Amino acid sequence: MEYWDVCDQEGNRSGQIRPKGSAFAPGEYHPAMEAWIVNSRGEILIQQRSMQCEILPGVWGLTTGRMLAGESTLQGCVREIREELGVCVCPAQIRFLRRIPRGELLWDIYLVHKDVSIGELTLQGEEVAQARWISPSEFLDLLKSGGLFRYPEIEELLSLVETGQTDQKNQGENHRMKFISETNRIYSENDEGKLIAEITFPALDDDTVAIDHTFVDAALRGQGVAGQLMQKAVVQLRRVGKKIKPVCSYAQKWFSEHPEDADLLV
Repeated sequence: MEYWDVCDQEGNRSGQIRPKGSAFAPGEYHPAMEAWIVNSRGEILIQQRSMQCEILPGVWGLTTGRMLAGESTLQGCVREIREELGVCVCPAQIRFLRRIPRGELLWDIYLVHKDVSIGELTLQGEEVAQARWISPSEFLDLLKSGGLFRYPEIEELLSLVETGQTDQKNQGENHRMKFISETNRIYSENDEGKLIAEITFPALDDDTVAIDHTFVDAALRGQGVAGQLMQKAVVQLRRVGKKIKPVCSYAQKWFSEHPEDADLLV
């Protein structure tokens, strides 16, 4: 039996473990990872899921997986690449890109630098049908044609991978950001006390708030911080039983891409 850890939105493990397939309450997450494997030519390795897979059989995408109990997402990244593709990578070849909470999963996204030919791969038959290298432009064309699994942040991540905007210092700052929660506001400051991210949600009445403002410092834009603010606000407001009126344009766009939270809208 496979077991999963339970964590919060920051990735802090609660100490609970649950059997594979268990339900998660609002605010509870299970760690998962996605690996963007890129070679020295800038090509991206994509794989087609086996028809035996329970979820998205036959669909093309990146290397993904849920973490086993007690396993970090970095350890799981190494393991999943080895199991699914027969490729050995080490932590020095892996760089953290972003953390994305969605549904019950807390996704850590990694960039992996590896040169390997398709002929050198050993595919895990029950998980992977085939794999191939494609250029970033081919990746984008597949996304647009529906030939590749799409999620809201994927084009932004593709841009980061393509342009090499994966500075380790900025990644680390984002990964370590501390958010402060107040009744009608969530925000983050840097070490000098400067405001670097903020979302506000003043009360409209006893039961409803309006998400009217999101802000991310220019140095952190393109790293998913606004999405983290939205997810934190949704979790907090769901916990206290509030309904939400999205007023600012980013909040409206975010809810259009997250139908699983539409029950909070008025």
